[in-house]
Amino acid sequence: MLIEEIKAYKIFDDIKVDTSIEDATGRVCVNYEAYKGSDKQWTKQNNTYRLVAGKSSNGYQRLAYAKSVYEYFSN
Repeated sequence: MLIEEIKAYKIFDDIKVDTSIEDATGRVCVNYEAYKGSDKQWTKQNNTYRLVAGKSSNGYQRLAYAKSVYEYFSN
């Protein structure tokens, strides 16, 4: 179901580029989730997103979760 939802919103088109986990997470957080304050927690430089918020932020929590999912599936 998750894969179908991601395809429907064309998120793969945006994150299916040579990118990092941090950049892909930032793209989803700012462009698709757009949770309150997401625009202040992420910065975009040279078309790449970077987390600028601290460890207690939603952005940090989402990035940590994305990294754990990536590690799970890459092992």
